[in-house]
Amino acid sequence: MLLPNLLALFVDFWENCDRPSVIAKRPVDLVVPISYSILPNRLTKATDANLEWAIIWANNTIPIALSNCAYTFSGAATKEKELREELLQIRENKAEVIWAEDMNNSIQEARAIKEAVTKRGLKPQCILVVTCMMHTRSVRYIWKKTFPEAEILVHANDWIYEAEPDQPVIIQRSHWR
Repeated sequence: MLLPNLLALFVDFWENCDRPSVIAKRPVDLVVPISYSILPNRLTKATDANLEWAIIWANNTIPIALSNCAYTFSGAATKEKELREELLQIRENKAEVIWAEDMNNSIQEARAIKEAVTKRGLKPQCILVVTCMMHTRSVRYIWKKTFPEAEILVHANDWIYEAEPDQPVIIQRSHWR
């Protein structure tokens, strides 16, 4: 049990997210659930959790912007969009959904979403990015570089969602690489 406890301590140290009480007080005008790709027949746990929380934070009023992961297998981005649309429908989301171009990494994801919201005439001033704990620092850095004029808030789901034994991204199959 020592190794999982050490990992949890490391994640607690590394994590750089905003408290829900802080997020709730800010004028969020765009919510972005980060993609952790998909499995052939379902969303990964992290992709699912991120979208679930994005729907909650959007509260049927704040636009949700998404980009789908294209590199994990042929047709992955199309399948991810279908599964995300299904979840949005199941959760009866009424917020505007902005679909950005597909991406292959976190930087492309941020840039694709910037392009998509700009085409809609939106200039977000306060963006809430929903990710998992071990990606909070890189997410905050990438999104601030991509949207320098916006305040970037980060909601972090538990680190345990970030690894699955059958994850198509090999380095995300285990917490111990």
